[in-house]
Order: sequence, then structure tokens, then C-alpha cells
Amino acid sequence: MKRVLILTIGAQIPPWDRMIQTSLDTWDSFEVEGVENIFFCGNPVRENTDKIIYFPIEESYYTMSRKMIMAFEWALENKEFDYILRANSSTYIDKTVLVEYIKTFESENVFAGIEVDADPKWAVGWSYIISKDIIKKIVENKELMRNDITDDVALSYLINHLQIPYTKLKICSINKHENDWSLVSYNGGESFSFTDFADCKNTGHSMFRCKQDLRRHLDAHVMRELFKNLY
Repeated sequence: MKRVLILTIGAQIPPWDRMIQTSLDTWDSFEVEGVENIFFCGNPVRENTDKIIYFPIEESYYTMSRKMIMAFEWALENKEFDYILRANSSTYIDKTVLVEYIKTFESENVFAGIEVDADPKWAVGWSYIISKDIIKKIVENKELMRNDITDDVALSYLINHLQIPYTKLKICSINKHENDWSLVSYNGGESFSFTDFADCKNTGHSMFRCKQDLRRHLDAHVMRELFKNLY
């Protein structure tokens, strides 16, 4: 069985602190063979648990790249895995679908995301799937990671420098509208509008972006609704 280590970016400040607990109460409240999730946070440093690890680094958009590298280094030293799924704390992950989806990936040379047609190209970063060999290459070249931009763009630029091809990642976003919601699919699957979260079941998605950019108080609500309706 292919093993997936989910590394979820966390922070002990609002609204991200709330999303850690919401994830633990919903999608990460049960075990799925071959999948493990760990949250990684910055200061204040506390004693690590089996679900949350802490690094001595201030929380900032300009430290996210370094915090991510710390998490990758920690994973290589402490965990056995074939892939890392680097996720934002506002991502709902259906682990039961993930274990099947991961079977479709090659064993090596995988950097999977939503490729953005830009110059230079980069990938949208609420979730990535990265094979272990590429994680090692990222860590070996960590001095090339930029800290003046967000971690997803910085990581993409490093991947470009290493000439690693992009793999398409099937993923979706849940968006609130005035009278309904929409599920927007990327790299496979249908996009549609809905009023009942039960419509999101059996869409084949393992990663759902729950972040509501201008209404962050709804992130946890979306995650709870998905948990009630996907299984």
C-alpha cells in the first residue's frame, strides 16, 4: 500500500487555531490505513503531540517557506511515507477517497498541484501531493527557497528550477454565493451549484478547499457540513 503523510499547515492564532480543532473533530477524527495527518505550527513552541508538532519560528507569510521546509525535514527524519500531501488548514481531506486516488500516481518524480498558466509558471497551493524523492530534492535545495513571497509560489519556483514536471491534481473548491453554494472542480470532475451538501458526495474528490476568502467564519461550517454528508 502506498503511504501518504498529510502535513497540514497550522497556526495558534485566529482563524487558523479554530481550523485545527475543526479538522480533528471532522475529517481527521478517524483513522484510514495508509494515511496519517500531522499539523505543524510555529511559536509559541509547545510539547509535540501525536497530531501537532511545533517549530521555533514566528508566524508570518514571510516565514511560511521556512516552516514548511522544517516540516519536510522533520518528516524525513521521523516518518515513513511514499508521498506528502501538504495541505492548508482550511482544506477538508476525504482520506477514504485519498487512499484510492493516490494509486493513480507514479512512485517518483511527482509534484502535483493546479498549474497556473503564467510566466514563470506556478501551482495553486491549498494542497499539493509530492513524492518522497522530490521532498528530498526540495530539502537538499532549501537555500533556493524564497521568503519574500507565499510558500506555494516559492515552492513552485524551486520546482521549476529543479526542472521537475508538474502533475495534474484533481481537487475542488467550495464557494458560498448569495443563495447557494458551488463546487468548482479542477483537473477532473464536474463543477456545479448546490444547496444541499449531500450533493458533494461521490464526486471523486479527496481535497476540498473550504476557505471563504471574505467570510472566514464560514470555513469551519463548510468543513462540518462536508463531514456530515460525504460518508
